[in-house]
Amino acid sequence: MRFKYKNDFLKSKGFSESRPFKIVTIFVLAGLLFSTSVLPQSQSLHAGLPSIRADELREKVTYLASKELKGRGDGSPELRIAAEYIAGVFRKNGVKPAGDSGTYFQNFKMFTPRLGAGNRFRIDGSEYMLGSDYVPHYLSPKDNVEGPLVFLGYGLSNSLLGFDELSGINLRGKIAVVIDSHPRGEDFSSEFSRVDPSDAASMLTKARNVARAGAVGLVVIQNPRIPNVSIADSAAVFRPGYPRKDVPMGDVQDARNPRIPVVLISDSSGRRLIPGLRDIQRRIDESLQPQFLDLGKRAVLNVNVERVPFATQNVVGLIEGRDPRLRRQFVIVGAHYDHDGEHAGQIWPGADDNASGTAGVMELAEAFGNGYMAPARSILLCAFAGEEKGEIGSQHYSDNPVVPIDRTVAMLQMDMIGRNEEHGANRELMLDRETAAQNSNAVNVIGTMFSADLRRVMEMANGQVGLDLKFRYDDTPENLLRRSDQWAFLQKRIPSLFIHTGDHPDYHQPTDTADKINYPKMEKIVKLVFIAVESLGNASTVPEFLSK
Repeated sequence: MRFKYKNDFLKSKGFSESRPFKIVTIFVLAGLLFSTSVLPQSQSLHAGLPSIRADELREKVTYLASKELKGRGDGSPELRIAAEYIAGVFRKNGVKPAGDSGTYFQNFKMFTPRLGAGNRFRIDGSEYMLGSDYVPHYLSPKDNVEGPLVFLGYGLSNSLLGFDELSGINLRGKIAVVIDSHPRGEDFSSEFSRVDPSDAASMLTKARNVARAGAVGLVVIQNPRIPNVSIADSAAVFRPGYPRKDVPMGDVQDARNPRIPVVLISDSSGRRLIPGLRDIQRRIDESLQPQFLDLGKRAVLNVNVERVPFATQNVVGLIEGRDPRLRRQFVIVGAHYDHDGEHAGQIWPGADDNASGTAGVMELAEAFGNGYMAPARSILLCAFAGEEKGEIGSQHYSDNPVVPIDRTVAMLQMDMIGRNEEHGANRELMLDRETAAQNSNAVNVIGTMFSADLRRVMEMANGQVGLDLKFRYDDTPENLLRRSDQWAFLQKRIPSLFIHTGDHPDYHQPTDTADKINYPKMEKIVKLVFIAVESLGNASTVPEFLSK
């Protein structure tokens, strides 16, 4: 699972990606209620359920989190070894390959960024200094542009909230200047701080929107109202020898990558560029009215971020449904198998995050394979790479699916399913203190705000398992709904759930080891997912995606 707080992934790597929104939680349930009635069968349900065993989960987690696999870092040889291991389990259990050229691998290329020569940012002849005044965004393309500067407030276009700072604006040939994040960004109770599957406030969405309006470049000013990493620290990630586990990465093929050069500038540089900037920001936050300004200045922007590519892969296996018609519909079960790798001889083993979920997917391969009766619909098992670098593997899959997205009826993600949630009180995140003992039988089910049908499925399945299901993190400042691979599917309007046992002191630490997993509870969680997937696979209707 990605980093804990809203900006922590990019900020830990020196970048200030703006916080995603959260959707307004008022829904209308339209159409037929989801039915869990099953189609006629020649065998009893749950034939494969006894094959899901704590000792087998322990064996799989122990190997994935072993010193041999060195933390399964993205771009490492050990991640490929882990992929081969997962594929071997699929093969052994009769799961069909669903990847490229008859393999279990959906191959793609990720990259690490580095600064090339010639980066420059100049306004009316005044130079801004690379590494102190500004830094290119790591996903920015190489380009040299120049043009007049125009200020667009936050540069936000959000139809859900009726707030559009780009409406009617012609940016042809101009360089847009915006403030990072969104209005009232420090106020978690604001409607601007709700989960929105369009990611309307992200820097990359803003880059796409201003480019669509004709802009040739984008300048993003650090927002003084939310925590920021210094520009110097942001630039440090490009240095040779920077820990690979902390280096930001991207997908070479991702259509979301900016098409125009993007740079981040400090708040002090922003105030130098726009006198009275903080007063302007305050007016926008208070009135929620756009504040377009022609700055009367001209900029030259030369960006040279080089991309160093490397090969990686998702692991995908298919269990074909038994019904000739419904087998053309799919239930996806996913988990990411990458983690933070190693640095300077120290390994981040990632036993809970996410050897646990990956082991769960492999146990499902046995439970639904090996001659056990498949449900009517087909099941696709996915182990995703690149989750720790921004859910890259699942985003790549959702854009390049191996089974049709429009026939994918649901997605369940297992990410960190092996521990007992344990944390102190945190008023900002609206968390009370919880002990591991309090959560020894608990699991969080996240995402039911987008599908009441999936909640009913999980509750019914749990009647046979007896876990303490907690439906509490859909829309909170901790922003868990946005932080694992189900997010890519929610963006495609596919009912999706994040199955997650919660935070603990070993999260993203070298101490996240296999001996600390609660294997009896983990067995129950995987059985819960098995029963839920079987129900979804056999139901006479499909779950509905709820939206405003």
